[in-house]
Amino acid sequence: MNRPGAQLRAGVEDLMALGQFQRVIDICKQTLAAAREEQDGTTEAMSLVGLAQAHRALGKYKEALILTDGAIEYGYRFGVLEAVCEGLLERAWIKHGVQLQPYEAREDYREALTVANEIGYQSGVGAALNGLAAVELNLQNLRNVHNYAREALDTASEIDDVILQVRALLTLGRHFATANHIDLALRSLTDALARASDKQYAALQGQVLEAVGRLYLTQKQPTKALNYLGRAHEIGRKSGAVDLEVACLLGLGETYMQQEDYAEARKCFDAVVQISDETDNAMYEAAAAMQIALLHLYMREPAIAIDYQRRAAQISHNAMNPFMESRALQHLALTQRAVGEHTAAIAALNEALDIERSLDNDKAVREILASLVWTHILNAFNKLLRLLNLSRDEDE
Repeated sequence: MNRPGAQLRAGVEDLMALGQFQRVIDICKQTLAAAREEQDGTTEAMSLVGLAQAHRALGKYKEALILTDGAIEYGYRFGVLEAVCEGLLERAWIKHGVQLQPYEAREDYREALTVANEIGYQSGVGAALNGLAAVELNLQNLRNVHNYAREALDTASEIDDVILQVRALLTLGRHFATANHIDLALRSLTDALARASDKQYAALQGQVLEAVGRLYLTQKQPTKALNYLGRAHEIGRKSGAVDLEVACLLGLGETYMQQEDYAEARKCFDAVVQISDETDNAMYEAAAAMQIALLHLYMREPAIAIDYQRRAAQISHNAMNPFMESRALQHLALTQRAVGEHTAAIAALNEALDIERSLDNDKAVREILASLVWTHILNAFNKLLRLLNLSRDEDE
C-alpha cells in the first residue's frame, strides 16, 4: 500500500472509532475524486472502503455493500490486496452484524485472513481473527472463540493498534460472559473501556458499554444494565451508529421485561421495527419479532407469541437467512410444545433440522434431534392420556 493510501486508512479508522461518520464520507469523497484524477488506484480503493464503512455505520446498508464490492474489485484490479482485505472485512461485518448471516460472514473473514497472511498485512490478520472469534461466539462454538480473540489481541499489541486491541478485548469479554466467567468478562470489558476512553473513541466506548449492559442483564441486575445500555444507546443515537442503537434497544427491551415493565419493553422493540423500515433491513424486524414473542410469553400470551415467532421465521425465509430462520423455528417449536401443540412443534423442528443439515451444523443437528425425540415422547404420552380418558368416559 502506498503512503497516501495507508494514511487514509489510518485516518478513517480513527474517525470511525470517534464516531465521526459523516466526516469520513466527506473526506473519502474528496480523496476518491483526487485519486481518480491522479490515477492512484491504491487511494481510490481505500477511499471506497472508507465510504463503505461510514455508510454502514449510518445504516445505509445497500450503498455500503455496493461500495464494498467496488473496493474489492478495484483492489484486485490495481493489485492493492490490502484494500481487498479491508473490503472483505467490511462485507463480513455487514453480513454478521447487520444481516445476521454468520456462515456467510465466516467465509469472508476466512478469505480476508488468507489474503492478509499472504501479504503480511498484520492489521488485516488481527481484524480477521477477531471477526472469526465473533462469528464463532454467535454460533456457540466456544472452543474456537478464545484462541481467535487471544491471537487477535496479541497481534494488535505487536503492531500497537489500540482500536484492534479494544475490539479483541470486547470479543474476549463477551466470550467470558457467555462461558459464565463473570470476573474475567468484567476485567476484559473494563480494560477495553479504559483504552477506548483514553483515546476518546466514542463509538468504541458505546460498543463496550452495550456489552457491559448485556453482562449485567444476564446476571439479573437490571438497574446496572439499564445504566450501561442507556449510555451506549445515547452514544449510538448521537453519532448515528444504527447497529449500536439497535443492539441497545433490544437489550433495553429485555431489561424492561425483567422488571415487568412490558409497555416500555414494547416501545423499544417497536423502535427497532421502525429502524428496520428506515434502513430497509428486514433482519432487524425479525430480531424484534423474536423479542416481542418473548415479551408475550412473559405476559402469558403464548398464542400471540407463536404468531410473532412464525413472523420471524417467515421474514428470515424471505430474506434467505437460514441461520435466523432455524433459530425462529426452534423457538416456535418450544412454545408450541409448551402449550401441547406437539404435532406443530414436530413440523417446525423438522424444518429447522433440514436447514441445519444443509448448513452442516452438526451441533445444532444433534440438539434438534434430541428435542424431536422428547417432543415425540410427549406427543405419544399425550395421545395415551386422551385414550385413557376416552376409555374412562365410555366405562362411565
